[in-house]
Formats: sequence, C-alpha cells, structure tokens
Amino acid sequence: MNKKDFKKGIEDIKNIRMTNAEKTHMLKSILSLPIKSPYMEHVSVFTFINSNYVRIAWTVCFIFALTFGGTVYTSGASLPGDLLYPIKTKVVEPVLDIVNNTPIEKVAWEEEKITRRIEEAEALAEDGRLDEKKLKKLEREIEKNSHVFVKVVNIVASSTATSTSSAVEKARDLKQEFRRKINEREEIFNKEEVKREKKTMTADVFEKSGKKDEKSENNLSESRRSKQQEKINKLKNIAIKVLDDEDVFDDKDRNNNGRKERNSNNLEDK
Repeated sequence: MNKKDFKKGIEDIKNIRMTNAEKTHMLKSILSLPIKSPYMEHVSVFTFINSNYVRIAWTVCFIFALTFGGTVYTSGASLPGDLLYPIKTKVVEPVLDIVNNTPIEKVAWEEEKITRRIEEAEALAEDGRLDEKKLKKLEREIEKNSHVFVKVVNIVASSTATSTSSAVEKARDLKQEFRRKINEREEIFNKEEVKREKKTMTADVFEKSGKKDEKSENNLSESRRSKQQEKINKLKNIAIKVLDDEDVFDDKDRNNNGRKERNSNNLEDK
C-alpha cells in the first residue's frame, strides 16, 4: 500500500455514515424502551410489611432484643471482674440514674448503689476473689456515690423543711437511717459468714475422718473470716466517713451562722 492509497483509506473511514434506514431502526429501538418515572411507585403497606427485607429486619431486631434483654437481666447478678459487669455499671445503672429523676427517688437510688457495691464485695469475699484491685475500685465507687447521696439528701431536706434548722435535722435523720442500714449489713455478713464457715468445717471433718486438729481448723477459719470482714468494713467505713465529714461541715456552718446572728443582734442593741 502506497501513501496515496493510505490517505484514501483514512478519508473513506471518515466518511462512513449511518443510512436513513439504520437511523430509523435505532430511534425505534430507543423509543420502545420503558421510561422510569421520577415519581415513587405506590406500594401498599401490606406489600411493604410482607417484603423479604422487612421480614429480615424484624427478625434481626427480635433476636437483638432477646439477646440484649437477656444480657441486661443477667448482668444484674454480675460481679467486678465478670464479663457482664461493665454492662451493669456503664449501661444499666446510668439509665436508672436518668429514670430516678426526683430528689426522693435519687436518695433511694444512690443508697441502693452503695448497697450494691457492698453486696458485690461480700459476694467476692465469699468466693475468695476480693483482691486489692477490685477493693480499690469498689472504694472509689462507694465514695463517689456517698457524696452524691449526701448532696441529694440535703436537697430533699431543704425542699421539705420549713426552716434551716429543720432542714438540717431532716438531713441528719436521713443520713442516720443510712448509717443504720450499713451497720445492719455488717451484722448480716457476720451471721452468714459464720454459717458458711461452720458448714465448711463440718464437711472437712467428715471428709478427713477427724484426722486434722479441730482447733487449728477453727483458728484458720476465724483468721480467714476476720480478713474478709476487714475488707468489707473498710468499704462501709468509707461511706460512713463521707456522712460524718458532711455532719462536721454542717456543724461548723451552723455555728458560724449562729455567731453572725448573735453579733448582728449585739450591734442592733448597741
């Protein structure tokens, strides 16, 4: 192929065009295709509900509700160190913080949270799992909740009392009632621990046919119980100390107000 033929071939390619018959056929093919409406097609509610996608979505939601609900319920009995314990303290209890929104409800709820932490410590002590790390964490939680409890108690006392002195007395009564409940838990723990130790000792005596010295068993049992009780008492004392410190602050504040009032009266008399 020479140069002239090559140029002619290029020109022929450039001049290729569709015939009128081909153009007509292509136009008919395009116009015969369905045009999708920009408006949403009306779908009945029943058709939508019965669609596979909705069924799958409902199934997933149902399974999630069952799983999450069961997890939340199970987390209520969890202890520090358990897998579900963060759900109990980071999910369930914050929701209950919002639900218990009145001051009176908050007093009862903060009191319950402190009691929960003590009960958790007792359960861990019973299983021999109350180590220093868990104990420190429970101490921080009890101290924090005790401060919140005192604040809410003061709010309740101020809102229900007719004078400052009666508000102070009301707050003292609520805190004293809380102290009583804390001390009652100590007595309950002592009684339950003694029962458990006696039961364990009896089982050991039967299993070992009395070969071990019973006196040494008693001493070991008493030592173990004493150590666990010291840890529990430490937690209770933290809660009580917060209340005692608040009472001391209230006494100082009340004495200062009394002195100011007396000084004011003396100035008026002069």
